[in-house]
Amino acid sequence: MDFAIGNHLIIKDGIITGEIEMHNKNPVDDITDCLSRSVCKRDVLYELCNRLGISAQQTIAVGDGGVDIPMIEAAGLGVAYNAPPPVQSVADISIKDMKELLNYL
Repeated sequence: MDFAIGNHLIIKDGIITGEIEMHNKNPVDDITDCLSRSVCKRDVLYELCNRLGISAQQTIAVGDGGVDIPMIEAAGLGVAYNAPPPVQSVADISIKDMKELLNYL
């Protein structure tokens, strides 16, 4: 695996404290905002693009839930995979089988 992004367990003196350090350092109170979550998938997409030297328009994002909507909207090709109507409505395409992605690579 080249990249792994998520929350980190806090360890003191070799013991897990039960606390976490969130990836999102500046959460907001608006639950409709991607930044209200501990990991904003849209911002992770941007972070990976920056690391790889590509634009978000050069990416494909696949999601199946409401937390994926900002990421799907930010990608060059947003894909709803077995997703409910709100996710399908923001995606460029909707698929039921991952093999269908081969048509877009």
